[in-house]
Amino acid sequence: MKKTAINLKLLLLFVLVTNYSSINAEKIALIVAIGKYPVQSGWRPLSSDNDVLLVKSSLLKQGFISSNITVIANQQATKEGIITAFNNLIRKSQEGDIVVFHFSGHGQQVTDTNGDELDGLDEALVPYDAGKTNLNGSGNLKTHLIDDELNVLLGNLRSKVGPKGDVLVFLDACHTGTATRSSDDSDPNAVYRGTNEIFVIPGFEKVKDITNTLTETLYSEDQPTTRSGTNQISPILIISACSAEQQNKEYQENGKGYGSLSYSLSKVLTKNTTGISYIAFFESLRNEMLPLMGRRHYQTPQIEGNPNRTFFGGKTVNIPKYFTVNKANADGRIVLNAGTLNGIFAGAEIAFYPADTYNRTKANPITIAKVDSATVFECALTIDKNINRKQILNSWAFVTKYRYRTSEGENPDEMRARVLRNAKSASAKVDFQLIPVDNSGKHQDIKSKTRNGNIEFKYGDRFVIRVTNNDTRAMFFQLVDVMPDNVIALATDANKKYDYILQAGESKIFPKDVFRIGEDSALGMETLVLIASEKQLDLTAIENKKPQPKRAETNEFEDWLNEIYSNERAISIFDSNKINIATKSFIVKEK
Repeated sequence: MKKTAINLKLLLLFVLVTNYSSINAEKIALIVAIGKYPVQSGWRPLSSDNDVLLVKSSLLKQGFISSNITVIANQQATKEGIITAFNNLIRKSQEGDIVVFHFSGHGQQVTDTNGDELDGLDEALVPYDAGKTNLNGSGNLKTHLIDDELNVLLGNLRSKVGPKGDVLVFLDACHTGTATRSSDDSDPNAVYRGTNEIFVIPGFEKVKDITNTLTETLYSEDQPTTRSGTNQISPILIISACSAEQQNKEYQENGKGYGSLSYSLSKVLTKNTTGISYIAFFESLRNEMLPLMGRRHYQTPQIEGNPNRTFFGGKTVNIPKYFTVNKANADGRIVLNAGTLNGIFAGAEIAFYPADTYNRTKANPITIAKVDSATVFECALTIDKNINRKQILNSWAFVTKYRYRTSEGENPDEMRARVLRNAKSASAKVDFQLIPVDNSGKHQDIKSKTRNGNIEFKYGDRFVIRVTNNDTRAMFFQLVDVMPDNVIALATDANKKYDYILQAGESKIFPKDVFRIGEDSALGMETLVLIASEKQLDLTAIENKKPQPKRAETNEFEDWLNEIYSNERAISIFDSNKINIATKSFIVKEK
């Protein structure tokens, strides 16, 4: 009996310790940024220093505390410095922790010296002390951080945080720097991360044309190195800025450069991520990244690992929908804690309400003003100087109209395409799937067309669409095609509006004829947008490319669509949760 009682106490203690570890899990991050490489290294300077503030501030919004975010930059980020910082990260991590590793800098392909790569090349991150070329032919890889070495570090980290933890890796670098159709040769000021020069070690066979090589996944998902088996390691997700055949182009805003992945990541992390999956997170990241590249450059982020999990293991922070006032001057000049990173540009409309205003339909704003100017993190407005400053300082500020930017040469078509790509309901009850079809008409698994988190269709590929209504009501729907060149068209027949209806619980394939990727299709990311409503939809504004007369039985989406086809660039916020919107994106490639 005594032995049984002791065993029960030990079991209870184990449960308490395990639960305590899970409840008290922390969020920890290591940010490595290298932009000021030594001149003699041969590497072009980058804007990685600017990434640090972006990434750190967005992690703080997600519940990371400053003391748990380590930053090493430039001279600190030698290979030895990175490994030391990573080992410190491992020592600091505990079971159940959420751990982020972010790298901003150059990447390079190097000679594989241990024969574990099919193409004879390893991928490497470029630390501060790594040279670009093997100048005298006698160099080695002592200063490059190759994928094999990073795999060991990541494996040790995953073992430390265990299966209840999570490891997320962001690589704002490029390992090949090679590109054909993705490069923007017309922009002399464009900055790219990476190189097409291979760091060659004599005596080892190298690949002559790396544009035609498809390397294995960058870093291994499996790490069978733990004593108690692979089921004792944490899951991992690795997101990189572009695919192997693309260049990673920096984004420019107001004369400052940023890593395209770092900037897009920061935009997504400042939104509400509660309860979303890594798939939804990646799609949002990809949609934010796409319009940054301009008209002549194309790149898509890549994802490795299992994305069918909840973001940050569900340990997210509920980001409020309002902003706060940082400064209120006596002359009426107001500064908000939100800027272009939050989608706010000059001309946006902001309404100020008393704090704790949760239902704005039952409250009157203190004042409404337009944004005069905006930086990445802040925006400035001017209000009536007679309004009580203390009331404004304690107010909640809500964006009531976004004014979409005209910088970077964005034209109205690009703006409309960007807005439609991002108009997605948090939980769409009417959804759809893309089903590839072979030449005999047989349906295929979409996984056969998926690579690194992106669906890829090539010229000549065909597919059908299955639409499913999980609502309790019959729903009409329409399908809009947002093409890579920003052309927007209806994918459903505007003359057969009443044919596109599903009863509650019904699932059908539309249309009877398959979609085919023609040889004249624009290359790049294409997005299909499904809009569903209890009432019949009229989306002729898209077909006619201009606002349409308001119908008696219109809906909010049609009104909003008319607004984005008007000449006014200030567009009201559309609540995508009031009408069903689902999107699916895929990459169009050549044969």
